[in-house]
Amino acid sequence: GMQCGLAFVLQYLLFGAIYYLNPRECVPGIEKFRHAVWFSVQTSATIGYGGMLTPDPECDWLNLTIMIQAVLSALIEFA
Repeated sequence: GMQCGLAFVLQYLLFGAIYYLNPRECVPGIEKFRHAVWFSVQTSATIGYGGMLTPDPECDWLNLTIMIQAVLSALIEFA
């Protein structure tokens, strides 16, 4: 319900901030906070990456962060 929706929004913003504040060469298309939030939504919803927001698989911190967000998304969805 409403709590689940709020949890997702908070998660998008939290991980958006993490992606925005870390090295941009890992996701070159992140130029503004809104880009980072959209990258977070794509990650959480497993929409798929494409265009300017394609992550660099050589960035270890990014791979770990994406895995954590994916697990958290599943936990929120099935809570």
